[in-house]
Amino acid sequence: MTDEKDWKVEGSGPIWIPVLEEIGVKYLLPPGLLSRVAFQESSFIETIIRGEHNSPTGARGIMQLMPEYYSSVNVPAPYTDDQVREQIEDAANSLRGYYSLRQSWAEALAAYNAGIGNVRRYKGIPPFKETQNYVAQITADVPAIQPA
Repeated sequence: MTDEKDWKVEGSGPIWIPVLEEIGVKYLLPPGLLSRVAFQESSFIETIIRGEHNSPTGARGIMQLMPEYYSSVNVPAPYTDDQVREQIEDAANSLRGYYSLRQSWAEALAAYNAGIGNVRRYKGIPPFKETQNYVAQITADVPAIQPA
């Protein structure tokens, strides 16, 4: 489990968490889920958030979206606040959609990380270490989605 105090105050977290939570409510996501995913993806590092530093696979922005699937990151960097907000909306919409398909937040997170095709193929969280760690780290920090 990540120390809650630490991740929420890292980098630009204090600036973006209110926006993430507002959008999370709009998309009916569990409290804290979208913020924790954003931290997992960008560590709230400003150069990542603004699209000035991409992942080795080409993912971009605060939610590390792939440009071939999300036009919101297919714009010149540095991203404006409005563009970052649009990227957060895209991520929230995707998470909600994955949840609607799988009826499991853990599987929705796995789909966000490894792709819905892999979640379908393995009939749940894929056996990829990265994806398993991703799901475990996020779910450990979001009380609303921890198993009873």
